[in-house]
Amino acid sequence: MEVRVLSEKCRVADIISICRPVNSLMMGLAVVVGATIASPSYSIVVEYPIKLILGFLAGSLLTAASMVFNDIMDIEIDRINAPHKPLSSGRMSPSCAWTLFAVLTTLGLLLSLLIGIVPLAIALASLLVAVAYSVRGKKTGLPGNMMVSFTVAIPILFGGSIVGELSGRLLAFYTIIFLANTGREITKGIVDVIGDSAKNVLTLSVRYGSYKAALVALAFYASAVVLSVIPVLMNWAGTLYAALVSVVDAGILYYALVLVRDPRPQTAFLVKEKVRYLMLLGLVAFLLSRA
Repeated sequence: MEVRVLSEKCRVADIISICRPVNSLMMGLAVVVGATIASPSYSIVVEYPIKLILGFLAGSLLTAASMVFNDIMDIEIDRINAPHKPLSSGRMSPSCAWTLFAVLTTLGLLLSLLIGIVPLAIALASLLVAVAYSVRGKKTGLPGNMMVSFTVAIPILFGGSIVGELSGRLLAFYTIIFLANTGREITKGIVDVIGDSAKNVLTLSVRYGSYKAALVALAFYASAVVLSVIPVLMNWAGTLYAALVSVVDAGILYYALVLVRDPRPQTAFLVKEKVRYLMLLGLVAFLLSRA
Protein backbone atom coordinates (compact mmCIF):
# COMPACT_ATOMS: atom_id res chain seq x y z
CA MET A 1 0.00 0.00 0.00
CA GLU A 2 1.33 3.44 -0.89
CA VAL A 3 0.29 7.02 -0.20
CA ARG A 4 1.25 9.72 -2.70
CA VAL A 5 2.52 12.96 -1.16
CA LEU A 6 3.71 15.76 -3.46
CA SER A 7 3.98 13.19 -6.26
CA GLU A 8 6.59 11.28 -4.25
CA LYS A 9 6.37 7.76 -2.89
CA CYS A 10 5.48 7.38 0.81
CA ARG A 11 4.87 3.87 1.99
CA VAL A 12 2.69 3.51 5.06
CA ALA A 13 5.22 1.14 6.65
CA ASP A 14 7.96 3.76 6.25
CA ILE A 15 5.75 6.53 7.65
CA ILE A 16 5.17 4.42 10.75
CA SER A 17 8.87 3.53 11.01
CA ILE A 18 10.18 7.10 10.74
CA CYS A 19 7.73 8.25 13.45
CA ARG A 20 9.27 5.79 15.97
CA PRO A 21 5.88 4.64 17.35
CA VAL A 22 7.31 3.18 20.58
CA ASN A 23 9.17 6.40 21.45
CA SER A 24 6.27 8.62 20.39
CA LEU A 25 3.67 6.69 22.37
CA MET A 26 5.99 6.69 25.39
CA MET A 27 6.03 10.49 25.28
CA GLY A 28 2.24 10.52 25.07
CA LEU A 29 2.15 8.26 28.12
CA ALA A 30 4.60 10.59 29.87
CA VAL A 31 2.09 13.43 29.46
CA VAL A 32 -0.58 11.31 31.15
CA VAL A 33 1.90 10.40 33.89
CA GLY A 34 2.76 14.05 34.46
CA ALA A 35 -0.90 14.99 34.74
CA THR A 36 -1.49 12.13 37.16
CA ILE A 37 1.51 13.07 39.33
CA ALA A 38 0.33 16.69 39.47
CA SER A 39 -3.23 15.72 40.33
CA PRO A 40 -4.16 15.30 44.01
CA SER A 41 -5.56 11.87 43.13
CA TYR A 42 -6.50 9.73 40.16
CA SER A 43 -9.60 11.87 39.87
CA ILE A 44 -7.94 13.58 36.89
CA VAL A 45 -9.32 10.80 34.70
CA VAL A 46 -12.84 11.93 35.62
CA GLU A 47 -12.16 15.67 35.84
CA TYR A 48 -10.07 16.17 32.69
CA PRO A 49 -10.74 13.21 30.38
CA ILE A 50 -10.76 15.21 27.12
CA LYS A 51 -7.66 17.22 28.04
CA LEU A 52 -5.90 14.01 29.03
CA ILE A 53 -6.64 12.44 25.64
CA LEU A 54 -5.60 15.62 23.82
CA GLY A 55 -2.39 15.74 25.86
CA PHE A 56 -1.55 12.13 25.02
CA LEU A 57 -2.13 12.76 21.31
CA ALA A 58 -0.22 16.07 21.30
CA GLY A 59 2.79 14.54 23.06
CA SER A 60 2.84 11.57 20.68
CA LEU A 61 2.42 13.68 17.53
CA LEU A 62 5.05 16.27 18.44
CA THR A 63 7.53 13.57 19.38
CA ALA A 64 6.90 11.87 16.04
CA ALA A 65 7.44 15.23 14.32
CA SER A 66 10.80 15.69 16.04
CA MET A 67 11.81 12.15 15.03
CA VAL A 68 11.00 12.89 11.38
CA PHE A 69 12.88 16.20 11.46
CA ASN A 70 15.92 14.55 13.03
CA ASP A 71 16.01 11.93 10.28
CA ILE A 72 15.73 14.64 7.62
CA MET A 73 18.78 16.38 9.07
CA ASP A 74 20.64 13.08 9.47
CA ILE A 75 20.20 11.59 6.00
CA GLU A 76 23.93 11.60 5.20
CA ILE A 77 25.20 10.35 8.55
CA ASP A 78 22.46 7.69 8.68
CA ARG A 79 23.78 6.27 5.41
CA ILE A 80 26.72 5.16 7.56
CA ASN A 81 25.12 4.57 10.98
CA ALA A 82 21.63 3.41 9.99
CA PRO A 83 21.31 2.68 6.25
CA HIS A 84 18.09 0.76 6.90
CA LYS A 85 16.05 3.87 7.80
CA PRO A 86 13.37 5.08 5.34
CA LEU A 87 15.24 8.26 4.30
CA SER A 88 18.82 6.99 4.34
CA SER A 89 17.83 3.89 2.38
CA GLY A 90 16.05 5.96 -0.25
CA ARG A 91 12.67 4.31 0.31
CA MET A 92 11.17 7.65 1.41
CA SER A 93 11.76 10.95 -0.36
CA PRO A 94 12.78 14.12 1.53
CA SER A 95 9.67 15.94 0.26
CA CYS A 96 7.47 13.24 1.74
CA ALA A 97 9.30 13.53 5.07
CA TRP A 98 8.98 17.33 5.10
CA THR A 99 5.23 17.08 4.45
CA LEU A 100 4.87 14.51 7.23
CA PHE A 101 6.81 16.77 9.62
CA ALA A 102 4.55 19.74 8.78
CA VAL A 103 1.35 17.73 9.30
CA LEU A 104 2.48 16.20 12.61
CA THR A 105 3.71 19.56 13.92
CA THR A 106 0.52 21.40 12.97
CA LEU A 107 -1.72 18.77 14.55
CA GLY A 108 0.41 18.58 17.72
CA LEU A 109 0.42 22.34 18.25
CA LEU A 110 -3.30 22.69 17.53
CA LEU A 111 -4.13 20.01 20.08
CA SER A 112 -1.84 21.74 22.61
CA LEU A 113 -3.67 25.03 21.99
CA LEU A 114 -7.00 23.31 22.63
CA ILE A 115 -5.70 22.34 26.09
CA GLY A 116 -4.47 25.82 26.98
CA ILE A 117 -1.87 28.57 26.49
CA VAL A 118 0.65 27.16 28.99
CA PRO A 119 0.62 23.67 27.41
CA LEU A 120 1.06 25.32 23.99
CA ALA A 121 4.05 27.34 25.27
CA ILE A 122 5.66 24.18 26.69
CA ALA A 123 5.00 22.32 23.43
CA LEU A 124 6.57 25.12 21.39
CA ALA A 125 9.63 25.24 23.65
CA SER A 126 10.10 21.50 23.33
CA LEU A 127 9.72 21.61 19.55
CA LEU A 128 12.19 24.48 19.19
CA VAL A 129 14.80 22.65 21.30
CA ALA A 130 14.27 19.48 19.23
CA VAL A 131 14.77 21.43 16.00
CA ALA A 132 17.82 23.26 17.39
CA TYR A 133 19.32 19.92 18.40
CA SER A 134 18.89 18.42 14.95
CA VAL A 135 20.28 21.52 13.21
CA ARG A 136 23.22 22.42 15.49
CA GLY A 137 23.10 20.72 18.89
CA LYS A 138 23.81 17.20 17.69
CA LYS A 139 27.46 18.03 16.97
CA THR A 140 28.11 19.48 20.44
CA GLY A 141 28.27 16.18 22.31
CA LEU A 142 27.08 16.34 25.93
CA PRO A 143 25.14 19.63 25.54
CA GLY A 144 23.31 18.03 22.64
CA ASN A 145 22.55 14.96 24.75
CA MET A 146 21.03 17.24 27.36
CA MET A 147 18.92 19.00 24.74
CA VAL A 148 17.41 15.65 23.79
CA SER A 149 16.82 14.80 27.45
CA PHE A 150 15.02 18.12 27.92
CA THR A 151 12.58 17.18 25.16
CA VAL A 152 12.18 13.63 26.49
CA ALA A 153 11.43 14.77 30.06
CA ILE A 154 9.32 17.84 29.22
CA PRO A 155 6.09 15.82 28.65
CA ILE A 156 5.99 15.35 32.43
CA LEU A 157 5.74 19.14 32.86
CA PHE A 158 3.35 19.38 29.91
CA GLY A 159 1.10 16.91 31.71
CA GLY A 160 1.33 18.90 34.92
CA SER A 161 0.25 22.04 33.06
CA ILE A 162 -2.98 20.26 32.09
CA VAL A 163 -4.08 20.43 35.72
CA GLY A 164 -2.31 23.73 36.29
CA GLU A 165 0.35 22.56 38.73
CA LEU A 166 4.16 22.44 38.41
CA SER A 167 5.21 21.23 41.86
CA GLY A 168 8.47 20.06 43.40
CA ARG A 169 7.14 16.51 43.20
CA LEU A 170 6.70 16.90 39.46
CA LEU A 171 10.17 18.42 39.04
CA ALA A 172 11.72 15.47 40.89
CA PHE A 173 10.22 12.99 38.42
CA TYR A 174 11.23 15.26 35.54
CA THR A 175 14.84 15.25 36.75
CA ILE A 176 14.92 11.45 37.09
CA ILE A 177 13.88 11.09 33.45
CA PHE A 178 16.33 13.81 32.36
CA LEU A 179 19.30 12.08 34.01
CA ALA A 180 18.42 8.57 32.86
CA ASN A 181 17.85 9.70 29.29
CA THR A 182 21.12 11.62 29.20
CA GLY A 183 22.85 8.36 30.08
CA ARG A 184 20.96 6.69 27.24
CA GLU A 185 21.89 9.44 24.78
CA ILE A 186 25.57 9.02 25.65
CA THR A 187 25.10 5.28 25.11
CA LYS A 188 23.61 5.99 21.67
CA GLY A 189 26.72 8.02 20.89
CA ILE A 190 28.80 4.88 21.45
CA VAL A 191 26.54 2.99 19.02
CA ASP A 192 27.06 5.65 16.34
CA VAL A 193 30.74 6.36 16.97
CA ILE A 194 31.94 5.32 13.50
CA GLY A 195 29.51 7.48 11.54
CA ASP A 196 29.73 10.35 14.03
CA SER A 197 33.51 10.40 13.75
CA ALA A 198 33.30 10.50 9.95
CA LYS A 199 30.87 13.45 10.07
CA ASN A 200 32.68 15.31 12.89
CA VAL A 201 29.86 14.86 15.40
CA LEU A 202 31.69 15.46 18.67
CA THR A 203 30.01 13.00 21.00
CA LEU A 204 31.80 11.93 24.17
CA SER A 205 32.64 8.66 22.46
CA VAL A 206 34.28 10.46 19.53
CA ARG A 207 36.14 12.93 21.74
CA TYR A 208 37.35 10.72 24.56
CA GLY A 209 36.75 7.14 23.49
CA SER A 210 33.91 4.73 24.15
CA TYR A 211 35.19 3.53 27.54
CA LYS A 212 35.24 7.02 29.04
CA ALA A 213 31.87 7.76 27.46
CA ALA A 214 30.50 4.59 29.11
CA LEU A 215 31.77 5.82 32.49
CA VAL A 216 29.99 9.15 32.05
CA ALA A 217 26.82 7.30 31.01
CA LEU A 218 27.13 5.20 34.17
CA ALA A 219 27.37 8.40 36.25
CA PHE A 220 24.13 9.74 34.77
CA TYR A 221 22.34 6.40 35.15
CA ALA A 222 23.51 6.16 38.78
CA SER A 223 22.39 9.73 39.49
CA ALA A 224 18.91 8.88 38.21
CA VAL A 225 18.83 5.79 40.42
CA VAL A 226 19.83 7.78 43.52
CA LEU A 227 17.23 10.46 42.79
CA SER A 228 14.50 7.85 42.28
CA VAL A 229 14.58 7.20 46.05
CA ILE A 230 13.55 10.77 46.89
CA PRO A 231 9.81 10.34 46.08
CA VAL A 232 9.69 7.53 48.65
CA LEU A 233 11.63 9.49 51.28
CA MET A 234 9.39 12.53 50.77
CA ASN A 235 6.21 10.40 50.95
CA TRP A 236 5.40 11.37 47.36
CA ALA A 237 5.12 7.72 46.35
CA GLY A 238 3.94 4.46 47.91
CA THR A 239 5.14 0.88 48.13
CA LEU A 240 4.04 -0.09 44.60
CA TYR A 241 6.24 2.66 43.17
CA ALA A 242 9.11 1.55 45.41
CA ALA A 243 8.79 -2.06 44.23
CA LEU A 244 8.61 -1.24 40.53
CA VAL A 245 11.33 1.39 40.58
CA SER A 246 13.65 -1.01 42.42
CA VAL A 247 13.41 -3.35 39.44
CA VAL A 248 14.06 -0.46 37.05
CA ASP A 249 17.03 0.79 39.07
CA ALA A 250 18.60 -2.66 39.29
CA GLY A 251 18.18 -3.18 35.56
CA ILE A 252 19.62 0.21 34.61
CA LEU A 253 22.66 -0.22 36.86
CA TYR A 254 23.23 -3.75 35.55
CA TYR A 255 23.20 -2.68 31.89
CA ALA A 256 25.29 0.41 32.65
CA LEU A 257 27.96 -1.84 34.13
CA VAL A 258 27.69 -4.19 31.14
CA LEU A 259 28.45 -1.18 28.94
CA VAL A 260 31.48 -0.16 31.00
CA ARG A 261 32.87 -3.70 30.80
CA ASP A 262 32.30 -3.90 27.04
CA PRO A 263 31.86 -0.47 25.41
CA ARG A 264 31.65 -1.75 21.85
CA PRO A 265 28.91 -0.35 19.55
CA GLN A 266 27.01 -3.64 19.43
CA THR A 267 26.91 -3.84 23.23
CA ALA A 268 25.87 -0.18 23.45
CA PHE A 269 23.01 -0.91 21.03
CA LEU A 270 21.77 -3.69 23.31
CA VAL A 271 22.06 -1.45 26.37
CA LYS A 272 20.19 1.50 24.84
CA GLU A 273 17.33 -0.80 23.82
CA LYS A 274 17.10 -2.41 27.25
CA VAL A 275 17.22 0.98 28.98
CA ARG A 276 14.39 2.26 26.79
CA TYR A 277 12.07 -0.50 28.02
CA LEU A 278 13.26 -0.04 31.59
CA MET A 279 12.37 3.64 31.30
CA LEU A 280 8.93 2.61 30.06
CA LEU A 281 8.52 0.48 33.19
CA GLY A 282 9.71 3.50 35.15
CA LEU A 283 6.89 5.57 33.65
CA VAL A 284 4.43 2.91 34.82
CA ALA A 285 5.96 3.20 38.31
CA PHE A 286 5.49 6.99 38.18
CA LEU A 287 1.90 6.52 37.03
CA LEU A 288 1.19 4.23 39.99
CA SER A 289 3.15 6.32 42.49
CA ARG A 290 -0.02 7.35 44.35
CA ALA A 291 -1.17 3.75 44.78
